[in-house]
Amino acid sequence: MKIIYEATVIANAYSKRNLNSKTGVFRVAQQILENLKNKDCEIALASTDGLPALMSFLEKNDFRCVNSKKSQRKAKFLKPLFSLIPKSNFVEEGIRFAYWKSGLYSINSYQYDANELKKYDLFHSPFHPIPTKILERNSIKKLITIHDLIPKILPEYLGGSNSIRMNKTLNGIDEETFVSCVSESAKNDLLSHHPKVNPARVSVIPLAADSTIFYHEKDQSRIKNVLKKYQIDNEKPYFLLVSTLEPRKNINRTIRAFAKLIEQENLKDLQLVLVGSEGWKIGKLFDSLKANKSLKKQVVITGFVEDEDLAAIYSGALGFAYPSLYEGFGLPPLEAMQCGVPVITSDNSSLPEVVGEAGLLVNAKDEDAIAESMLKLYKNTDLRADLANKSLIQAQNFSWQKFKEDYWSLYNEILEN
Repeated sequence: MKIIYEATVIANAYSKRNLNSKTGVFRVAQQILENLKNKDCEIALASTDGLPALMSFLEKNDFRCVNSKKSQRKAKFLKPLFSLIPKSNFVEEGIRFAYWKSGLYSINSYQYDANELKKYDLFHSPFHPIPTKILERNSIKKLITIHDLIPKILPEYLGGSNSIRMNKTLNGIDEETFVSCVSESAKNDLLSHHPKVNPARVSVIPLAADSTIFYHEKDQSRIKNVLKKYQIDNEKPYFLLVSTLEPRKNINRTIRAFAKLIEQENLKDLQLVLVGSEGWKIGKLFDSLKANKSLKKQVVITGFVEDEDLAAIYSGALGFAYPSLYEGFGLPPLEAMQCGVPVITSDNSSLPEVVGEAGLLVNAKDEDAIAESMLKLYKNTDLRADLANKSLIQAQNFSWQKFKEDYWSLYNEILEN
């Protein structure tokens, strides 16, 4: 099996200018690639950006780059890059590396050798649109992973570049293209908004939360130390929200619901902790805080949190509040459940699939409902304990191992088709 794997997401995440971009999309791309390293297959990595960072990733993960025959142009471009990886880090199983120089959203400007392309059976992009050079080759099977259709469903919550990417992505999908979706909800959205896709060629492979990062931290001293590190008062209970801080995550409405709760119940000891990197239209997200100076004392914004600290911050929370307006999958609620934290989340899109019976579902646009759910968890210790236990059980339905096995099976099914 010979595969071309689109690895721009990984390259961007490991580049110095994008240290905080290890999002759910990145984790998907990385998990698939790391699994392929251990399979009997040959891989070419295509990247539109961040090549040095991608080379660093290969080095750290024990990939071996096999230099193939290439034209003088390719040799001139690639030779100094291959020298960046110490040979001492090579392993027996080889991975073929190809960099296709390009403009934004495509890998078309670099004239890759047509004879070289003939060697490959499958092209898989875990996020970016399938490039025209690949679409033109009928001999190569095409697979693309769809995480969500937010640019089509909620375009007002994303920048214009996302709509451009989504249009290019959908334009590259026809009845011959294979598609993997991260949830049944994402699959249904795709079929509704893109009639050209063949339903028989759309698979659902759910995501998972990394058990080495997200787990029930029981060491209270560890939790206290991490909370102190991020200036969270460890003597006071807190609701947690982890996400990229952007309008679609319903940040303002969550803050307003929290404000109602602490005002109506006169709760001076309760905190709302917001964890995440700044996203699109960050300036408008905290209008509620600007309008209520006293509220600022009970809302903590940590910014980006290192992976090794996430389990402690999750595990120390009274509850996890995630009333997102739309999700393709919704990793943060799953991460919270895997840490044994009661979850409040929306009754829309994929979130009921992820949470099941283990959380409290609310209308994302109903501030009173969000506040009421917070109050239930704050007051009812039995409910918290019950939901915490259910969370741990529900989280067991998702694993990266099953995710990897499902993708390997899908690859084989596609090539047998």
